[in-house]
Amino acid sequence: MSMRVRPTQMVVLAAVLMTGWVTLAFAGTTINTSVDRNNVAAGEPINLTIEVISDGSSISQPRFDDLGAFDVISSGSTRNIQLINGRMNASLTFSYTLVPRDEGKYTIGPAKVKVGDTDFLTDPVTINVSPARIRRDEPDKPNESAPSRTPSRPSGEHRVFITADLDRDTAFVNQPITYIFRFYQGERLLSNPEYSKPSFPGFWVEDLPPQKKYTTVIEGVRYDVTEIRYALFPTDAGTKTIGETRLKATVSSGRRSRGNDPFSIFGNDPFFGFDRGEALNLATKPVRVVVLPHPAEGRPLDFNGLVGSFSLSAESDLSTVAVGDPLTVTVTLSGEGNIKAATAPVFDSVPGLRTFSAGSSEEVSTAGYKISGKKSFDQVFVPQRPGTYRIPPFTMSFLDPSTRRYRTLQTEPIEFNATGAATDFTIPSLRLSQDELSDLAADVRFIHTDGSGLRRHSDPGIFGWPFWIGHVLPLAGLVGFIVWRRHTLNVAADPVGQKRRRAYRVAVEQLSVQNGGQGGTPPAYETIAEALLRYYGDRFNRPSSGARRQDIRADLLSAGVPDPHVSEYLSLLDECDRNRYARPSASTSITDAADRAKRVLSNLEGINS
Repeated sequence: MSMRVRPTQMVVLAAVLMTGWVTLAFAGTTINTSVDRNNVAAGEPINLTIEVISDGSSISQPRFDDLGAFDVISSGSTRNIQLINGRMNASLTFSYTLVPRDEGKYTIGPAKVKVGDTDFLTDPVTINVSPARIRRDEPDKPNESAPSRTPSRPSGEHRVFITADLDRDTAFVNQPITYIFRFYQGERLLSNPEYSKPSFPGFWVEDLPPQKKYTTVIEGVRYDVTEIRYALFPTDAGTKTIGETRLKATVSSGRRSRGNDPFSIFGNDPFFGFDRGEALNLATKPVRVVVLPHPAEGRPLDFNGLVGSFSLSAESDLSTVAVGDPLTVTVTLSGEGNIKAATAPVFDSVPGLRTFSAGSSEEVSTAGYKISGKKSFDQVFVPQRPGTYRIPPFTMSFLDPSTRRYRTLQTEPIEFNATGAATDFTIPSLRLSQDELSDLAADVRFIHTDGSGLRRHSDPGIFGWPFWIGHVLPLAGLVGFIVWRRHTLNVAADPVGQKRRRAYRVAVEQLSVQNGGQGGTPPAYETIAEALLRYYGDRFNRPSSGARRQDIRADLLSAGVPDPHVSEYLSLLDECDRNRYARPSASTSITDAADRAKRVLSNLEGINS
């Protein structure tokens, strides 16, 4: 889904990310913003990443004031939680694809991110957008091994047609295949075309935004071409067929000539130029791809179906830890392929180290219309005794489709020191004396097999307790429902009485929502005044907004409220009004005002009830 923004704001966003990592640290929160490049041509995508690292507070979606010069496509978010030295850090990464529409110099940002109750702003970044690169030759050739499919204008009257193509027609299971749909428009359309996405049975599908637009010339006719791409990952071996892609378009029906027709000056439309158009239903031909199984020869034991081109690295957050404290090792797989399908790397256990998996995070990019990125796995090691430890290499295997051979990646070993006293993490053994064993055996109750302790129970028959429970309970339930229903109808028929009965409880709840004694902040004077007036309005069925003091006094006195209680109620209302619109005096306590309001309402309720 894309959203459009004004030129100034969209460029500000792209610039923020392209100039490099911008780090903002405040109150335990770090925000990193980056772009993959800051010099692009109009229509070319820019990948924007915003990473927010905090101590576990809630993180909101970034907000941009203005991104009008770009089409914005959200690529989702990735959450990661780490436990480092007993402290939890949570990171949330937001990914966007920005496509500038016009040339110029733009500034992206600042983006506003709310962490907990605090707003953070990223620094603005500037990017340069050059004119669009218009291609007037044949569209790209995705892969030299792909079959040649040169589009030609189909025979027919209209210069509108569609094609479907693959960058390869033979692939291994889980090897990326690019499906390319092209819409060729050589004449004006009378309405927006309706595009129907094909079905991809047997494939895991990933969109490859944004849509590409360019021009080409076929058989002397200039066409505007719109290209939509998908990355397909076959899930099993065999011959797969991708169905039709359909498109509906309405073209002009008055373009054809009638030769010697003397009335051809009016065109082909019998309504003399009021062209109602002609509907075209276009469909591509199904395409087939042969999916090969993974080779059995040379397959490593730790191979889990990963296909592509990758690299592997590992790093630890500390070089020295205390015994019993965690050390986190982050193993990162980077490269091109189905990065989401990667599983955790393999490593050998180390005596004296307890190990835990701390989860994984991934960053997927569709730059260049290819699926790439990185996936990180966090492994926690806790030493049980002091000394120097050596974590063996992490390994991961994948199939390289270019060589049709397996490759095994291996990281460097990691060494660290553990200081402090040894800690016993084992469960102590149970040592009992002979007397304690005898006492324990006395508590054992063995199963009796002779049946001497069993008693025979008689059948109460159809009029036993199950009969009465089965008949009395439904009857009691029906009576209870009738009583409840009648009470509900009576309450609904008397809304004024219902408000009067609930007036005191509603007002006290409003005063207690932010009560400082319950761990929150004291209610504002505006809240106190609103609760007092709401009680008056609900109790006497009067509009609480704009009620005059003399009317309130008259209603309270007529209800039998003593004059001192009435004066205290009105005095507290006046005090709230003064403190709402003026600086409260040093002696004024908002907590005392809330407590007084509850006491005043309690007095009024005791008299009115």
